[in-house]
Amino acid sequence: MRRLVAGQPVMITLDAEDEGIECQVRSVAGAVALLHRVSELEPELEVRLRTGSPCFLSFTHEGSPVGLRGIATPASTDFSELAFVVSDGVQVEERRVAERVPLVTRARVSELRADGSPGDPVETFTADISLGGTRIQRRELEEAERFRVELYFRGDRAPVACEAELARATPTHLGLKFTEVAPEDRLRLAGIFADFQLRLRPVG
Repeated sequence: MRRLVAGQPVMITLDAEDEGIECQVRSVAGAVALLHRVSELEPELEVRLRTGSPCFLSFTHEGSPVGLRGIATPASTDFSELAFVVSDGVQVEERRVAERVPLVTRARVSELRADGSPGDPVETFTADISLGGTRIQRRELEEAERFRVELYFRGDRAPVACEAELARATPTHLGLKFTEVAPEDRLRLAGIFADFQLRLRPVG
């Protein structure tokens, strides 16, 4: 999100909504933009934001419209600040569509057989994660085509579960691209990313 800068006006439009939420960028930390809400927030939008909502962030860069797909979550209890986690975009000068967060957490990974059943799980750790995939320590994992991945985050009883395909491999790590993630787990990931990035770069 190199085109977003502090003080820049942006508009957040939640999926299936006509009215946008006017905001101003406070800071950008990796895949997360911290926004100060400028316009009023309707009660029904507050309900949707409480658990995170897919949305579209739009702004103007050098006279050209730019749009980013992502997820918006509250960054303050009174909803005066929102966090936007980018998932994909148009005219974004980034190496990856979904920028990765250097978040290390426990993972349980199983190779998926031809019939879709999982093999024996391998306990490992992530090196980084994005809304689109993760890089994990390889350990005993082979270079299979498909995997089932369970990500365990501190404070959450249930893991974020998804299916993934092999994107790249090195002697020490496997890069996995998520192919199936439940909507509720995608929202959970966005909230985790926002919290992690905003803690790394506190605004003050």
